[in-house]
Amino acid sequence: MSPTPTKIRVLVVDDSAFVRQALARMLGSEPDIEVVGQARDGLEGLEMARELRPDVITLDVKMPRLDGLETLQRLIPVQHVPVLLMSSLTQEGAEITLRGLELGALDFVDKSRAQGQMNLLSLAEEVRTKVRALAGSAVARGEHPTEAPPP
Repeated sequence: MSPTPTKIRVLVVDDSAFVRQALARMLGSEPDIEVVGQARDGLEGLEMARELRPDVITLDVKMPRLDGLETLQRLIPVQHVPVLLMSSLTQEGAEITLRGLELGALDFVDKSRAQGQMNLLSLAEEVRTKVRALAGSAVARGEHPTEAPPP
């Protein structure tokens, strides 16, 4: 009997209970993805990331207590985990998203394309595809692409 493939373990970090539930449903319905935790803000997300050691984190940009950018600044230096930013891209949001990519997020999803929270499921295929891609990234394999290779 062949071993059961390992599921991609995802931590969802978003201040909206509706968005957390929607992401958990859309990701958890896939046979190769498991949502291992849901955090309400960056502080809770950092704690859960440390405890749960997820393969991928979906991270909202705008949150109370600790926003997505500050969370990235604290997370990436201590835990190399692929991060998918979830952002509503206004002009200001676009600049924030670019800053998030500079800080170590590997990709982003524009939540504003869902035309409101009630249609978030319209982004399901994009989110699932990006989570799978990030799980297979060099960062997920423990490689650090920003570091120079050994001589």
